[in-house]
Amino acid sequence: MKNILLFIAIALLTACGSEPSSPTSQSMENTGDKNSKEQAASPDQAGSAQAPEPGQSFATEETMIAGYGKLIAGEWEAVGDAGWHLKIEGNTIKQFKNNEQISSEPFTIHVKCNQGGCISQYFWCLATENSCYLVRRVDAKNLNLQLSNDGEILKFIKI
Repeated sequence: MKNILLFIAIALLTACGSEPSSPTSQSMENTGDKNSKEQAASPDQAGSAQAPEPGQSFATEETMIAGYGKLIAGEWEAVGDAGWHLKIEGNTIKQFKNNEQISSEPFTIHVKCNQGGCISQYFWCLATENSCYLVRRVDAKNLNLQLSNDGEILKFIKI
């Protein structure tokens, strides 16, 4: 097996040649025209994105909110409180106790929270009309929410 991998590696190195070049760099060298160099390197022509300016991000607030919404969507069971779970669909959060719905509220996602008792530049939040939950942790299996800045952290697992 090692001999096969070594052979493939040697074949790839041989096929690549000794000078790395791309069609774009070859065509720029051949023309010698400054304007054609700038055009060939532009993102519109090359199909690649430019790095953001310092202090900026590739993601907009809208794309971040949409991504957060997808990440928290679904059903979450409370850790340590059997029978209590959340169901998050679209912009609605529903709470259930022993499979009986006890509340349903619309919410909005705020990237940097400054809503109803939640103030954080480090965590995003879910704000309802009556409450605000800082999202302390979320991944494919875990969701940790903190009711405003002073509340305990509520832990959930995906069901």
